[in-house]
Amino acid sequence: MAGLEKVRFFAFQQDNKKSKPNEDAYVCYQSEGDYSFVVADGVTRSVYGDPHYPFSARSAAETFCKVTAPALVSGISHYRSFELANNAIAAVNQQAGITPETVDYLNNDYICCKAAAGVLLKECPRRFFYGHIGDCGILVYNGSLMPLFLSENNPLSVLKQ
Repeated sequence: MAGLEKVRFFAFQQDNKKSKPNEDAYVCYQSEGDYSFVVADGVTRSVYGDPHYPFSARSAAETFCKVTAPALVSGISHYRSFELANNAIAAVNQQAGITPETVDYLNNDYICCKAAAGVLLKECPRRFFYGHIGDCGILVYNGSLMPLFLSENNPLSVLKQ
């Protein structure tokens, strides 16, 4: 399909200047001309009374990216892709001993993340779909690196098409 060779990915990760581990993860994934872009930001546990602080939620961010990116290009909806990622993150929590019975939402909180994911389909005309959880967003540039689209930062608008 004409134009697909012009799709470029730019990614950077800001060094963390705080006294906590970097909990960001991202994936750019391509399959048969369809592209997915996923970024996730692990949610740091509270410092209050936690002898294990800083406890990294990077595993949640990495899990979200690894599950969501291939799901989107395989035709699975954002809603279902996010659900699959959430189930995988629940397994990460289970392995860490964090369950509904042990969680206290302060010292023993869930390992979790906020995230944004987009998929660019090869079909003509090309369509771009995105979804986000929390304050992550999507920014799309044209070939001259001028912004074409910026998702709104509204936690109440979870999925857009």
